[in-house]
Amino acid sequence: MTLLNRQIIFTSMMFFCLGAFVALADVDPVVVEVHYQNGVKFYKRGLYKKAVREFENTLSLDPQNSEATDYLKKAKSAAENEQVKDARESKNNDIHGLYEEGKGLYLKRDYKAAIDVFNQVLAVKPIDDFASFYKERSEIMIAKQLAREKKVDDKKTGYEDRARIKEEKIKEKKLKELDKQEMLKKRAEIGQERRKAREEKAQAVPAAPSAREERQRIKQEKIDQAKQARELRQEEKKALADEKNAKNEEAKKKKSEIKAQKEEKKQEQINIKELFLKGVEEYGRKEYENAIATFEAVIEAESNGRKLYSSSAERLMAKTRMKMKG
Repeated sequence: MTLLNRQIIFTSMMFFCLGAFVALADVDPVVVEVHYQNGVKFYKRGLYKKAVREFENTLSLDPQNSEATDYLKKAKSAAENEQVKDARESKNNDIHGLYEEGKGLYLKRDYKAAIDVFNQVLAVKPIDDFASFYKERSEIMIAKQLAREKKVDDKKTGYEDRARIKEEKIKEKKLKELDKQEMLKKRAEIGQERRKAREEKAQAVPAAPSAREERQRIKQEKIDQAKQARELRQEEKKALADEKNAKNEEAKKKKSEIKAQKEEKKQEQINIKELFLKGVEEYGRKEYENAIATFEAVIEAESNGRKLYSSSAERLMAKTRMKMKG
C-alpha cells in the first residue's frame, strides 16, 4: 500500500469520526486543519482537483482562512491549466493521428482523400506547415494526374485522327487510280477509233502529200537556209579575223622596227657619250691633238641628230687650240 493510499484512508476515517462530532458541536479547528493539510498535500502532488475540494471544505468550515483561500485560487488555476493542457494534448494527439492518416493516403496516391484529411487539420489549426505542404503537394499531384490523363486522351484522339486521315487518303488514292484507269481506257478507245478512221480515209482517197509532210518539208527548207546563212556568217567572221590578224602582225612589225631604231639611236648616243668622255680624258692628259680629233668626231656624229655633246665638244676644242698656241 502506497503512502498516498494510506493518507487517503486516514483522511476518510478522520472524516467519518469527526462527522458526528461536528454535528453535535461547533467547528473544530483540528478538522479545519486536517482539510487544509490534505489540500496542501494534494496540491504539492499535482492532484489539483482533490486539493480544490479540500480547500473548499476548509473554507466552508473556516471562511476567514486566508491561506486556504490563496491555495484554493492556486489550485483552481492549476486545475484549469491542467485541463487546458490535457485538452491541448488530446487535440495534438488527434492532429497527429490526422497527420499520419493524411500522409498514408498521400503515399497511397489517394490525393483527394488526403486533401480532405489535411483540411480537417487546417480547420482545427489554420497555420500548420505540415498539413499545408502535403495539401499543396496533393493538389499538385492531382493536377499532374489530370494533365497526364488529358495527354493520354489527346494522344489517343491524335492516333484516331491520324488513322482516319490515313484511311481517307488510301480511299482517295484508290479512287484516283480507278479514275486514271478509266481515263486511259477511254483514251485507248479514242485512239483506236482515230486510227481506224485514218485507215478508212487512206483507202478511200489516193495517196497525196499530207499536211504533216508538207510542214516537215517547209521546216527542212528553213533549216537548210538557216544553215547556209550560218556558214556564210562564219566565213565572213573568219575573213574579218584574218584581216585583223594581218593588221596586228603589221603593227607588231612596225613597233619592232621603231623599237630597233630607238635602240640603235640609244646605242649611238652611248657611243657618242663615251667618245666625248674619251676626248675629255685626253684633254686632261694634255694630249691636245688627240683631244681635238676626238671632239671633231663627236661633232660629226651629232651633225644629223640631237646635239647633246656638240656644244661642249666645240668649247673644249677651242680651249685645246688656245692651249696649243700658248
